[in-house]
Amino acid sequence: MDQQIEICPPDIYFKPELGDIHTLQFYKADEIYRQAQPAREELKIRIAEKLAEWKTEPIPNC
Repeated sequence: MDQQIEICPPDIYFKPELGDIHTLQFYKADEIYRQAQPAREELKIRIAEKLAEWKTEPIPNC
């Protein structure tokens, strides 16, 4: 995955900080949602910025 990101970086990379959550702990969905809230707000801002940027620049091909 890291190599793919280096070759063709995503327009937005999103990785919320989640403490004490591990793979397959779906039963902690409420806690995951609560912890991800700050990152969700940041993601909304970054998406809006990228959309505004795309309106003025061509989309690169990877």
